[in-house]
Amino acid sequence: MFNRDVTSDGLTYKLGDFIGAGMDITADFIQFLDADTLESNVEAVYLDEETYGEYAGWWDYNDVGGTSLDDEEFPFTTAFLAAFTSGNEISFSYAGAVLKGSRTFSTTSQSPMFGNYLPKSLTLADITASGMDITADFVQILDPDTLDSDIEAVYLDEETYGEYAGWWDYNDVGGTPLGDTPIPAGQGFLGAFTSGNEITVTFPSAY
Repeated sequence: MFNRDVTSDGLTYKLGDFIGAGMDITADFIQFLDADTLESNVEAVYLDEETYGEYAGWWDYNDVGGTSLDDEEFPFTTAFLAAFTSGNEISFSYAGAVLKGSRTFSTTSQSPMFGNYLPKSLTLADITASGMDITADFVQILDPDTLDSDIEAVYLDEETYGEYAGWWDYNDVGGTPLGDTPIPAGQGFLGAFTSGNEITVTFPSAY
C-alpha cells in the first residue's frame, strides 16, 4: 500500500470522500505514488453521477466499471499526482470530516507525497518539521504543468538552529527564507529525503 512507511496519527481517508467533476475517462486520472520508488500504485478516474448514473464513483483507470476504488484508504496527509491530458477544467469536492487540532505524520521514505489537507490556505511557516538534514532533505513544490521543482525548502528546527529556525531555500540556507510562501488548500509536496532520518511534519489545526 502507498506510504507504507508513513504514520499519521492512525487517521485515514477514503477516496470515496472526494467527488470529482470534469474528468474524461479516456484522458484524466489521479495517481498515488509509492513513497520509495515513485511508481504509480493506484490510478483512479471519477465518473460523475449525472453522466454515468449507478456507475458514479472512483474506478481503476485501467478497469473502469470493473474495479471500484471508493473504499481505498490512505493516511490523511497523502497527496496524489494528477495526470490530466483532456484539457478539461477539473475540480474536486471533499465530503469527509474536517480534522481538529494539529496533526503530524512521520516517514522514513525517500519520496513521499503529502499535502495541505486543511480547508484553508496556509503559509509555509504554519507547517513545522523535525529530523531534516539540511544537506540531504528537502520538500519540493512542483510546477503543475512541467513537474519542474519550483521551490525546494528545508526546515531548520529551533533547538538546533535557534534564530535561524524555519523554512529556507535548500540552495540558499540562511539567505532566502521561505516562511511566507503561500500554501493553498490542497497544495501538494514531494519529499526528497535522502538522509534516512525519520522526518516528522506537523500541520496546524483547522480552527
